[in-house]
Amino acid sequence: MKIFMKGIKKITLVIFSIVLILELINNGYAIPNPEEDLFDLMEQIPLTKLPDHGKDRELIFFWATWCVTCKPKLQEILPQINQRKDVAVITVNIDEDLRRAQNYVRKNKIELPILRGKNGEYVKRMRVVNAPHWSIYKRATNNDVWILSADEDGFDLEKINKLLLK
Repeated sequence: MKIFMKGIKKITLVIFSIVLILELINNGYAIPNPEEDLFDLMEQIPLTKLPDHGKDRELIFFWATWCVTCKPKLQEILPQINQRKDVAVITVNIDEDLRRAQNYVRKNKIELPILRGKNGEYVKRMRVVNAPHWSIYKRATNNDVWILSADEDGFDLEKINKLLLK
């Protein structure tokens, strides 16, 4: 009976591992394709894919107008990171009010690419529940796929810089 139970435990563990790996592949590692879900915040032009900056890494920064700590990052820190040759910064606004977000960008002279998802679907697929939130993706060897290397709430600049160097 003990051998039978050990066998059942091993089979259960293998099945659980396979399910977990499939879940990560489907939901956690590749950037969800925007497919008309994202659009430029200011020009309201739909995107069919994320902009290709020809860089090896993407730092996606999710922010909101109500996020007090987001403003200095949008005005000072992220533009500096965006100047690096190997990193592109894309920001995604998660506010519910489109006009408020547009006015905020104009008033604060934010010059980074700012995207927004229709109906919040992109933000849900990326599992963003708070601002600030950031994700780092690395371009795969075939250049068509981006692989998630980090994804967190908050903004730890030291950690982000270390991860961008890897």
